[in-house]
Amino acid sequence: MDIRDLRSGVPSTGAIRHPGAAVEPRAENRADRGRTDRRDRVEISSEGRARAAEAAPPQGSLPPERLTEIRRRIAEGVYDSDAVLEAVARRIIQSGDLDL
Repeated sequence: MDIRDLRSGVPSTGAIRHPGAAVEPRAENRADRGRTDRRDRVEISSEGRARAAEAAPPQGSLPPERLTEIRRRIAEGVYDSDAVLEAVARRIIQSGDLDL
């Protein structure tokens, strides 16, 4: 594993400090005290974005009318029955998405 100082890009020395030894903060750390604008950053490669797009379900795959009907049925409690729960459980098991 290659560990580098993020500010300088210099490889870490991996030096071991003795317990109780006084450690003077590095000059750049002393200067950074009190600053709150430091942020983490993540960069996603174009290959990563392409793979994520392939794995994502198609957006807008149901027409708005169908979504409205489903929401209405949920609000009315149509799906709150043992028969529906059993059917859903059966389909989940048959899909192979669970590791049983």
